[in-house]
Amino acid sequence: RLEAVMFDLSLRGLKDSVLLPLAKAVSTVASANTLTLVGLGWGLLASFLCALDYTTAAFIAWLLNRLFDGIDGLVARTTNQQTDFGGYLDILCDFVVYATIPMGLAFREPDFASLYALSAMLAVFFVNNAGLFQLSALLEKKGAGAKSKGEVTSVTMPPALIEGFETMIAMSIMVLFPNYITFWFSAFAALVAWTCLQRLRWAQLNL
Repeated sequence: RLEAVMFDLSLRGLKDSVLLPLAKAVSTVASANTLTLVGLGWGLLASFLCALDYTTAAFIAWLLNRLFDGIDGLVARTTNQQTDFGGYLDILCDFVVYATIPMGLAFREPDFASLYALSAMLAVFFVNNAGLFQLSALLEKKGAGAKSKGEVTSVTMPPALIEGFETMIAMSIMVLFPNYITFWFSAFAALVAWTCLQRLRWAQLNL
């Protein structure tokens, strides 16, 4: 079963319980969308620092990006600010960061191998995300979306190997060990490609 090979759904409750006190404190001074944009700023800073080869600073900025990404949705739910626009803004900012951090790492010491691996990884990432969100849209159309399942996310996403938590771990490894980015890019591209095939099979069986 797909649920047996990914951690994103099972860890979401733990993450929310840990971050809830911080989210409640922050909610008095900033809206959920503001936190999303602050998180985007930290992510773009991490990308810039990766390009400059400031590994420790880049990793700290990346962790702050993940922290703000973790609390913006909690703030929205605890203050009854949850909107479709907020969900859209959140996922858009996530993927801006997911694209620019690998670019920053590749531009640190660009060579043919790392740039080729970067291109392959981003291409597979693009195909995966196009398929994922088309699948989510079809499930919403069929009345099998997030609301019907009681999920807290804006749209439902059939689980597979690479999800949010797995992407965070992969990006963390890339940022911390930039000397091996050609291998990291290639390995992550292969894992995301497998994820595409998993969801293709899921769609064949369930749509």
